[in-house]
Amino acid sequence: GIPMLLIPILTHAISPEDYGLIGIFIAIYQILNIFIGLGGVGAVVRAYMDRNDNTFCFKEYLFNAILVNIFLFLLALTPFYIFYTFNIVSLPNSIMFLLPFIVIVSGFKKYKHKLWNIQGSAQKFTVFEVAFIILSFGLSVILVLTIFPDWRGRIYSIAFAEVVFCTISLFYLFKEDGVVYKFNKGYCIDVLKFGIPLLPHSMALTLIASSDKLLLGSLLGMHEVGIFTVAFGISSILMVTTMAIDQTIQPIMYNFLKNQTKVGKRMYVAGFYLYFLVLILSGLMLYLLTPLAVDMFIGSEFQSASDYVGVLIIGQVGYSMYR
Repeated sequence: GIPMLLIPILTHAISPEDYGLIGIFIAIYQILNIFIGLGGVGAVVRAYMDRNDNTFCFKEYLFNAILVNIFLFLLALTPFYIFYTFNIVSLPNSIMFLLPFIVIVSGFKKYKHKLWNIQGSAQKFTVFEVAFIILSFGLSVILVLTIFPDWRGRIYSIAFAEVVFCTISLFYLFKEDGVVYKFNKGYCIDVLKFGIPLLPHSMALTLIASSDKLLLGSLLGMHEVGIFTVAFGISSILMVTTMAIDQTIQPIMYNFLKNQTKVGKRMYVAGFYLYFLVLILSGLMLYLLTPLAVDMFIGSEFQSASDYVGVLIIGQVGYSMYR
């Protein structure tokens, strides 16, 4: 979604309609990414573990995984533009033509980024991720405050950052891992076998995250989507607490599961009740602070965002408990 740190800047610089367009752009991007990506990066990461097998060529597998993504990209273009032609999706022309290309370059960008993680190159992984965020965020602020004080400032920044870092990722992928340009039907099928079973789960998560914006856009228009997207960004602050707790309790949780005792089991259950209590109190605190935060940091046209925050916080608390 739209980063929380950008919300105060964007809500003072662009209209709710423009913010709504950005929200719809993100929602459709997430949906397209399911079908075009289809687990290609995950399949490559898994295949990397078998790279020393004499009967397996990882470099060749890389090439075929990229081929599968390109094929799915071309396959997705037809229905996507049919939806556009019949006004099923109502977005500016430039967004509609940019969207599929941003999805495919974003997918290619992830190949080397994810491989760095499992190859133990923590510094490269972190620098790549942080540099991408800085470019995307920084350019968004510059464009929105100068040349494009509307949706274009944010979306063009995303597109530019994705292309730049896709190029960097592919350069290092070819340089460090190598790619053998040889079609292998078995490898292509293997990539699809990895991705297709994950499709229902990915679709469910994406629909949870995106369907609300698409429905609001269809029923109430872009203005309301913009208001809702800001409210969603505010409620997402709760995830800061969730992620912090996750990172803290995971080692403890695995230790309990590995060395199960009667006392350990009781502490395990009690820990989750405590976790739920912390989430509920954090959600309540965020709800009480929202009116003040909206008045202080959010643009005047977006003040009604606080109307949605209460319901969204309940959803965030429920999702955090589910995690």
